[in-house]
Amino acid sequence: MKKIILFVALLLGSILDLRTETKEGPEKPEAPFVAEPADYSAWTITVSKQKLKETGSKTSPGGTAPSTTPEEVWDSRIPTQVENFKTEKIKREVYTWSKGQKSENWVYDRYFFSQYQTGEIDVLLVDHASVNLEENPWNAKGYIGTDWITGDSFVRREKINGQDCFYFVLTLPPKKGAKIIEPLEAYIRVSDKFPVRVIRQGLTLDFRQSPAPSHLLTLPEAFDKALQEFKQRAGIP
Repeated sequence: MKKIILFVALLLGSILDLRTETKEGPEKPEAPFVAEPADYSAWTITVSKQKLKETGSKTSPGGTAPSTTPEEVWDSRIPTQVENFKTEKIKREVYTWSKGQKSENWVYDRYFFSQYQTGEIDVLLVDHASVNLEENPWNAKGYIGTDWITGDSFVRREKINGQDCFYFVLTLPPKKGAKIIEPLEAYIRVSDKFPVRVIRQGLTLDFRQSPAPSHLLTLPEAFDKALQEFKQRAGIP
């Protein structure tokens, strides 16, 4: 009987040792904490719905407060999904909005293209567009919402969606008039430092990798037409 008990104890010990050994990768991250997108890469960001609990607190452009009952409200300025495609220095972003309409943004050569939900296309020189990028963080270099991550914001290793991740948190001082402090959170995959999830400004952004483009991206006809018109107005050959 004692031999059986000893055998079971040894077996359990071996299983525990095996569990420990199968946890791959370092316990703490090292810089760079988030990978840069490869020259040929693609990824999709799915955005969770934003809940607005209070109604009647904001007025419409006409000055009257809405009288709707409390419900989940989707901010029309926030996309529900962003598909990203990158080939070398060319980037294409395909936005899906709350009512199913789509629009695209491009970074191509020296130019930044921003398409409104109406279909209208704005063209700017990339250097001049940098100010707009601050106003619209969806057009971020690299992976959106990860530029704040440092070694000091690392908390622990944690599994999410079955993936081993480094978990980071940063709590910022509340903005003027804000009642709730919402920390920035990020889950970065241990194996390749790809972002799995980012939580910011009450939104949850879930990332997943997609098949990379097999050839260099080219501008669609409507965007090329907008570019030629912009060059003509600006006197650019």
